[in-house]
Amino acid sequence: MRTGCILFACGIVCILHSPSLPPAYLAYFLPLCLILACRFPILRWPMCILCGALWVIFRAEFILQNQISPVLEGEHLIIEGVIVSLPSQSNGSQRFVFDVNKLKDIKGIEYPHPGKIRLSWYKTKAELIPGDSWRFNVKLKRAHGFMNPGGFDYEAWLFQQGIRTTGYINNKAGNRRLLEGSDIYIHRLRYYVREKLLTILNPQDNGSLIPALVTGDRSAIPADRWQVLTATGTSHLLAISGLHIGLIAGLVYFLSRWLWPLGYLTALVLPAPKAASIAAMLAALAYSLMAGFSIPTQRALIMLTLLLVSKLMSREFVPSTIISFALFLVLLIDPFAPLSAGFWLSFSAIIIIAYGMTARIDFNSLWWRWGRVQYIVAIGLTPLLALWFHQVPLTSITANLLVVPWVSFITVPLALSGSVLIWLNAGLGGWLLELSRYSIDLFWPVLNELATLDFSVLTLAETTITAFMAAVIGVFLILAPLGLPGRWLGLIFLLPLFFPVPNKVEPGEFRLTLLDVGQGLAAVLETRNRTLLFDTGPKYSDNFDAGSAVIVPFLRQRGIKSVDLLVQSHGDNDHIGGLPNVLKAISVKRILTSVPREIQHKNIDKCWSGEKWRWDGVHFEMLHPSENSNLSGNNRSCVLKVSTDERSVLFTGDIESKAENRILKRDKAKIASTVLLAPHHGSLSSSTLDFITAVGPEYVLFPVGYRNRFGFPKQDIIRRYKERGIKIMDTARHGAIEMLIRDDDLTIRSYRQYAQRFWHEFMPEGVTK
Repeated sequence: MRTGCILFACGIVCILHSPSLPPAYLAYFLPLCLILACRFPILRWPMCILCGALWVIFRAEFILQNQISPVLEGEHLIIEGVIVSLPSQSNGSQRFVFDVNKLKDIKGIEYPHPGKIRLSWYKTKAELIPGDSWRFNVKLKRAHGFMNPGGFDYEAWLFQQGIRTTGYINNKAGNRRLLEGSDIYIHRLRYYVREKLLTILNPQDNGSLIPALVTGDRSAIPADRWQVLTATGTSHLLAISGLHIGLIAGLVYFLSRWLWPLGYLTALVLPAPKAASIAAMLAALAYSLMAGFSIPTQRALIMLTLLLVSKLMSREFVPSTIISFALFLVLLIDPFAPLSAGFWLSFSAIIIIAYGMTARIDFNSLWWRWGRVQYIVAIGLTPLLALWFHQVPLTSITANLLVVPWVSFITVPLALSGSVLIWLNAGLGGWLLELSRYSIDLFWPVLNELATLDFSVLTLAETTITAFMAAVIGVFLILAPLGLPGRWLGLIFLLPLFFPVPNKVEPGEFRLTLLDVGQGLAAVLETRNRTLLFDTGPKYSDNFDAGSAVIVPFLRQRGIKSVDLLVQSHGDNDHIGGLPNVLKAISVKRILTSVPREIQHKNIDKCWSGEKWRWDGVHFEMLHPSENSNLSGNNRSCVLKVSTDERSVLFTGDIESKAENRILKRDKAKIASTVLLAPHHGSLSSSTLDFITAVGPEYVLFPVGYRNRFGFPKQDIIRRYKERGIKIMDTARHGAIEMLIRDDDLTIRSYRQYAQRFWHEFMPEGVTK
């Protein structure tokens, strides 16, 4: 059975890594494969793999069909349905999942509905309660997210949630509640509990962590506290995890076993161990439902259920059987679970604990029972953390040794007790919740101090599959029993993970990566030993900007720890919004900009035409603005040309026709380039015919957002470039665009094509309008 469960998982993972989904009709062969696996032992293993593959094809096809028609994108639509998630709130806006059951346009014509969609409602104070039915006036679009090396795959996350359409609600008449939902709806209960907790506790301090422990909702946790938890490797504690599920089940088990015999007759009907097992299962189920049935809670609930069922049946299951069967059931419920890091971290942690703690001589010491678990988990998860996040929290062992017992035995029981009692006795319940918050206040300074250490987080470059597999072998050697010879070899197997071979270009060459930051601009240029960052993309909200979400993860994935020069072309939000978080996370040696007063940095200068320098055989020259220029705003953007002996790239920022004409008069002979980053994202105010002719590029790159509100790039501008035989690429359709520029060659890679999976959409030309 164990082998079959693992092979079933392998079949699912293989399909999830496919660039395209096999034909849906293959799923009809699933019953046949099950029959063959049961009747013919010789075919059992290949049939288990096929069953996994066919199961994910079957489930994926239903989700892929739930997508809005392209002709309805951007149109005013009327939808009706039910709120099916906890709304997250930030700066007066709310986001939630809405299950649509009716879709029509403003003329009243009905269309097939897209099922579950993710909606945003800006500048609203409406009370959105899960389970309620609403009618909304919305604009929708197909699921689309940034596609960058090292970045978060938003489209994969949406697909895992069963969502293929997103949109926002228009603040117009017609948005109204149609029907109140049932109070026994689980998300509605979670909502009431969360709102009650937030009214009692201050959401601006550690009180924001209590709702995460009770309901699993982490939307109220401030960004600064998330950074501390991430840097110390303790983020798993401040959400409902398998550890907390096991703790609650254990407490209920021992309490029930002690109380059950006191009823005398109850013990005659059902033995105390069996009654305690049933009570523990019900407690674990209730807590898992309160957590929204996330992957870690699914795994913990299934494992606990198997363990407790074995007690009810008076049978024993070996750990490998429990883990493999839990893996099978989790994937049966949600075959897309492997798309999340939580799936791999959760199962890997329990496998590592089982490997490192079983079949060993029990020294019965406090270290063995508690400290060793933290040690083996910290060591064992290192390869996965490097693969998924490109960083390893070095202080996690110390932090978890101190915080795990405290949170598990003090904070969580107080939080849960208070959450129950506030409905019976508001004073007592509120007092327990304040004690729970105070218990976090006591250890928070320790976490904060650990997070601020210079060595708290080890940042790693992109991990290759070879380095990852070597690290896995190294971990198993290090954690092997003491008597096994050659355990020290595990350290050698870990070396490729911590000391990767950098993918550097040769002298006289450079690599340009135009990042996908939505409607904005950020580009990274790498020579042999130097790095230049041109603009830092937009800031979308207080909690999300291109600097922290795109640029910093990309630089970490590249193994770049410092930027030699940052060129900030001008001060518009879509170019400068990500700068503060870039400066916080990455060392920047020098900044050139047209807006020095808007930036705080110790080494900052104005960008003036005529400034030249040379890095690793690559020539750089600033072409605009001139020192005597009277232009302002977009027309004062820094314009930079980067050249090898034969090929070049021209960065233009947001210059418009006035600046283009100035450059043509002053430096027309200098602007001829192989690659042009389109001025002002392809607006009608830029890309004059004379400028395009003078540059004469082979490629023009448009940094634009999918279905941006400005309609960039404009069709007239696209036509101008096409008529001159210039190849066009844009970040909305291609994701991040990487170009390796040599004298004799120009290699191009679209990251959306490179990382293509069947849930991604490669957008045809014209769809960005």
